[in-house]
Amino acid sequence: MNKKQPFPELSAEADERAVFIDWFLPKSTNLAELFGSLPDAIWYFLNLLQFPLGVPLVISAMLTRFIIRRLPIIG
Repeated sequence: MNKKQPFPELSAEADERAVFIDWFLPKSTNLAELFGSLPDAIWYFLNLLQFPLGVPLVISAMLTRFIIRRLPIIG
C-alpha cells in the first residue's frame, strides 16, 4: 500500500535542506584532525580566550549539574 505524503512540496524542501546542511558538515569525525586543520590565526584567538581551558570546564560543570540533579535528596 503506497501512502501519499500530505505535503509533498514540504518534503522536497526538507530534502534540499538536508543536502545543503550535509554540504557544510565535515566529512571526517576525527576531532584531532579537524582542530589540527585550523589556521594559526584562529588558534591565537582560541588560546587568547582560554578556549582549551574553558571548554572542559564548561562540559564538566554541565555533567556535574546533570548528576547532582539526578540525586533524589538534592535534585
